[in-house]
Amino acid sequence: MGRLCIQCLIFHQNVLEANIFELLDMGMAFCFKHLNLNGRIRGLVREEHLEIPVEALREALTNALCHRRYDNPSESIGLAIFDDRVEISNPGHFPPGVTPENIKAFHTSQPHNPKLAQVLYKATRIENWGSGIQRMVSACLNQELPEPDYQIWADGTIVIVFRKKPLHQDNLTDRQKNPTVNPTVNPTVNPTVNPTCQVMIASLPDNLRQVYELLSENPRITYAELERKCQKHHDTIHTYLKRLRDEYQLIERIGADKNGYWKVKKPSSENSNDSDA
Repeated sequence: MGRLCIQCLIFHQNVLEANIFELLDMGMAFCFKHLNLNGRIRGLVREEHLEIPVEALREALTNALCHRRYDNPSESIGLAIFDDRVEISNPGHFPPGVTPENIKAFHTSQPHNPKLAQVLYKATRIENWGSGIQRMVSACLNQELPEPDYQIWADGTIVIVFRKKPLHQDNLTDRQKNPTVNPTVNPTVNPTVNPTCQVMIASLPDNLRQVYELLSENPRITYAELERKCQKHHDTIHTYLKRLRDEYQLIERIGADKNGYWKVKKPSSENSNDSDA
């Protein structure tokens, strides 16, 4: 059992207690809810992204939950969203020889909780050993954001800070001016795009994207067919489906396993009522 303290200066502060997989899903859901969408034009296509890359946030939360100290049950992972940044704090410590100044350089993976790291790896929450920091840096640079910074607070807590792009009041979206307003896409650019769905689909790891595409093509596909086409064990397929349902909220099971089907969210409004047979 772990603890995650989440706070947003505009919205609320809360402490959540759950297992590590549920905490990761809750943390990502909190980010999707309280971070704004930014858009930019590439060619004739408008791309929508969260203010902080989804891949970077997920990696940072996974690292914090994996590498924290668990000897003091009163300590919590922290996820705080501010106007100009996102902070994820971790009551852990760096491996020997690693500092905030050199952590972005190559170093071997030294999990603080190796058994927990192995569980996360087998559950596909960790994709490659020792590559997480570089993936976070690359994701931020790809969105023209500063590289994340690492800090150590006076009590030893490790903090990773993601900086948002500076905002000018004249360029704020409706949601940024009023956080209670749901995000929308400029109808003169592309009136058919569901930006939140588009962001989540774009952030899918390859293994989850394969399952999502199979469900989109055939909402009545069976578990056995998914296992065969993905060449994965049934436990792994169930994990992928749970992540698509709970973490990304892209699918929903309708009916029983034998006669039911999957409702699949699509990025285009013409398909936004989901796929069914």
